[in-house]
Amino acid sequence: MLKIIVSAPREGEIQPVVWNYDEVRTGVAEKLEQYKGRAYTPDTIRGARADRAALNKLRDAVAEARRSKKEEYLKPFHQFEAQCKEIEGMIADTGAAIDSQIKAFEAEEAAKKRESIQLYYDGVIGGLRQYLPFDSLWNGRWQNKSYSMKMIQEEIDRNIEIVTADLNTIRRDCGIDAEACIAEYLATQHNLNRALDKHRQLEDIRSREQQARLAALKAKLQAQDAAKAKAEEFPARQPAAPQEAPQAAAAADQAAPVETLALKHIDFRVWYYDKADLQALREFLVARGLRYGRVPTVTQPNI
Repeated sequence: MLKIIVSAPREGEIQPVVWNYDEVRTGVAEKLEQYKGRAYTPDTIRGARADRAALNKLRDAVAEARRSKKEEYLKPFHQFEAQCKEIEGMIADTGAAIDSQIKAFEAEEAAKKRESIQLYYDGVIGGLRQYLPFDSLWNGRWQNKSYSMKMIQEEIDRNIEIVTADLNTIRRDCGIDAEACIAEYLATQHNLNRALDKHRQLEDIRSREQQARLAALKAKLQAQDAAKAKAEEFPARQPAAPQEAPQAAAAADQAAPVETLALKHIDFRVWYYDKADLQALREFLVARGLRYGRVPTVTQPNI
């Protein structure tokens, strides 16, 4: 294995930074001492600005000395760093080429495993394909090497058993709503409770509609019975002839004798299949103001 050796600088090659640290520190401390506790007034504020400028100049001088020596001492390291990055790039380029081949091999293995899973699914799904499509059953973790084909097959079989039992429950319990409930079951990712709730919702809608129809029919029958009772209690009169002008009436009296209207009747029998037809006839008679009733039974004479 390649061993990387970085030699420490030999004694004397990189000298420590030698400067008059103690002298400078002592001088700066003495200079700063004169500023401590100094209070400036409006008359001496110009002096304050001059003092601040002097301190900034002193600070900048120290910072410049630091920066110049930093570049000088870091120059050998920068060269070493660039050389290391060059070698790292060479290694990364070769590793990327190998990595692409590994990924291509892994993708081929994954495709083969998916094909094997698809073949097993096709062999056991039977008539449930539309209720349990392969894509909806697919589990991305099946591609992991830790997922054996035996585990995958057991999982597929378990899903088939669950869906089969759920469909049988829906068809048994939901009656005429079975297809709608199955559609809800599929739309909710095989949620049996949602499918059964759909059946209860549809039943509730039908119940309310039936109650509304019964209420309407009851109201109609009550209205018809009321109209019939009124017609039987107060027989309708023949409509009065329109009033004529006095001159026309006098002329008519002279032209023709007065004819007296007589109440007539006719007996007949009606054959029908539906009571609705009989009801329509009754409504017609009432609307025309015609009195009607049962024909009295005639006793046949003894011969």
